[in-house]
Amino acid sequence: MLALILLLGSSLLVGESASVSMNCSSIASVHTREMPSPLSGRDASVAFLRIFSEDDHGKNSHACQAEYQLVILPFVGESATIVQLLSSDGDWDRRLSVYLDGFSRDGKRIFGIISEPGGFAGVFDYDSAARRTKLVDLKNSIKSLRALKCGTTFAVAGITDTGAIVLEPRAAAQCRDSHRWILDPTQGELRPLPAEKPVIRLYNGNTSPENQ
Repeated sequence: MLALILLLGSSLLVGESASVSMNCSSIASVHTREMPSPLSGRDASVAFLRIFSEDDHGKNSHACQAEYQLVILPFVGESATIVQLLSSDGDWDRRLSVYLDGFSRDGKRIFGIISEPGGFAGVFDYDSAARRTKLVDLKNSIKSLRALKCGTTFAVAGITDTGAIVLEPRAAAQCRDSHRWILDPTQGELRPLPAEKPVIRLYNGNTSPENQ
């Protein structure tokens, strides 16, 4: 069973996004706090991810339950916030992965990918102003990505000037440069990004181009 996702994090370009993965097992956990350093937003708050897994303690089944959490450490004046991102129940030893891809340039939206191969794959879009999350299922689109031989996971490249999410393969530069799609948030369908359509890259705290 999948719970609603909320996710915050710093923004980096593809290949630099914060990520964490593990196999679902008994009483296990991983986090991104030390990989290579906590990610920070424009307001200097720090965010990192944690995944926990254990037996689901079901009466009629003994599947493996996974819990995804986001921990936000404000810069000053407030205590840490722990957000339950996702709860899933499934096969033991399945791979659990989550990626923080970044902020919109105004800092109001945060994007990333959650992936459980053979189970769930989706992109999340968290609106910090409205405190609302959109989660779009990408499971069917992953098949097309594999057919291109460009990896098995999407990444959020940025947004268009109208705010639509742009996806690209989480793979080598050649694949990213050759394949980008605009996401339909209602149906989860992808359509090729027109060559002339600019992409507003996610916020990177360093010096990255606004458009590509």
